[in-house]
Amino acid sequence: MINDRPAGALTGFKWNQGDNPYGIPTAQQFCFRDALCTMKGWPPGLDEWLSIQPGPPETDLERLVREKPELGLEFHGEGEHVSGETEGIVFGTKWAMVLGSLKEVGHAAYSKRIGEVADQFTHIRGVISRKP
Repeated sequence: MINDRPAGALTGFKWNQGDNPYGIPTAQQFCFRDALCTMKGWPPGLDEWLSIQPGPPETDLERLVREKPELGLEFHGEGEHVSGETEGIVFGTKWAMVLGSLKEVGHAAYSKRIGEVADQFTHIRGVISRKP
């Protein structure tokens, strides 16, 4: 077992492709993969790291928590209060330069204290934390 990775942690989970209305390059659509793998201690190149598709839709984030309870994650939807001291992944929208234009785009970020990354979002749609 690597860090807190059960064997085949994401085996059987099917990712969907999210919308990409601004044509964001694929290489810039891995923020959720980076956030989840950092939170779980999964290094680049691991099967789990490789299996996470670029730009998954937000519905996949809640579905992942529900369908893979062995990951020990908890989903907090939009409007639910989560302490800024909580370790987790914040997801929502933020302003970013996309092909030379400022656009509001989907984003996810991990932090040991979500309050440290929350201010980069224009709209927080949810948080994924570890189960207590």
